[in-house]
Amino acid sequence: MRWSPFFLLLALILAGCEGDKKGGCTPSEEEPPLEPRAAIEVFPESVDFGEVPIRTSPVETQVVTVRNAGTADLLVSRIAFSEDSAPEFGLLVEISEVTLRPEEQLKVAVTFSPSAEVAFYGTLLVRSNDPERPQVAVPLTGKGVAPAVKDIEIPLGECVSVKIETGSFTPVQYWVSVPNDLVVPGRCLYLVLTAENIDPEDGRVFLYVNYGRRVGEEPEAKSDDEADWSGEGTVIIKGDDLKPGVYFILPNKPDSEPISFDLCARFLDKGTAFRRGFMDENDEIDINDAMIILNYLFMEGPRPNCLAAGDTNADGRLTVSDATRILWYQFGFLPPPPEPFAECGCPEEPTPFDCESFPLCGGETTESE
Repeated sequence: MRWSPFFLLLALILAGCEGDKKGGCTPSEEEPPLEPRAAIEVFPESVDFGEVPIRTSPVETQVVTVRNAGTADLLVSRIAFSEDSAPEFGLLVEISEVTLRPEEQLKVAVTFSPSAEVAFYGTLLVRSNDPERPQVAVPLTGKGVAPAVKDIEIPLGECVSVKIETGSFTPVQYWVSVPNDLVVPGRCLYLVLTAENIDPEDGRVFLYVNYGRRVGEEPEAKSDDEADWSGEGTVIIKGDDLKPGVYFILPNKPDSEPISFDLCARFLDKGTAFRRGFMDENDEIDINDAMIILNYLFMEGPRPNCLAAGDTNADGRLTVSDATRILWYQFGFLPPPPEPFAECGCPEEPTPFDCESFPLCGGETTESE
């Protein structure tokens, strides 16, 4: 049987022979071994923090793992964020150059602390000596949502114990309800919110109050448009602004140390509106008004129906100075008494005195609470 040259060549190839000119079969040369090479592997490929309450403590954290999947040392030269990344993303621990041996891993803790109720985007960049992937980009997403708010009622006329810890950004808001039947036009009414028995004694507490809605994460001072109030330790809402319904109170502290205190809500009815110095129920201020005060103080005269009107210098006391203040004003040596003077009204803050009746302002005799 004769073999054609084609079938002979095929047989030599299948037999592993090269068919060189010397007529023999020589073994094939082995492939050279591969050089060691670093190979980076990053997982997960993207990070979604989901919905996170704004300004939470501790911050939300996700872990990105960097692994050396190659056969040579992997030099991780930089881990940082792209320039267009939102500043709400961060690293729990800053990382400089790190060398990973084959199969070694590096855990990178990425943080997210949203500052507003919107979506945030960023990119984590991992640079290394991997010749094929010198930089790996990990997309980051997260959304800020309103923080969970815990509401605690303060019964009107009572106090609740409050403690604000260090580093707590989840607000605990308190609320007090003013019934409809307490708000009466023409009366000197006050809702007084106070922080009392503060521990430590030199600690300071700020109270932020909103009518009908919770206080925001960054409370501001009083705004006439939104009926907001703020005060250091005390907030007083006077009858002109007082409305029936719910008031939300957010206590805050300017210092880093924990603080404890009693948060109290009191409703005061100091009687009807009045005008300072007008003691004899007519619309002129004269010596007769001063004599009514002096008779009550020194001559066992009748008790005026509106002691608050007799406190002409607004110092919270009824003394001979209040009578002389009327005389000095009448003769032009002193300015008029503090408001309410020109028109019927109430002091900005409650006084020790009630005004049981004041016909000049339309307030008839009414038993004060």
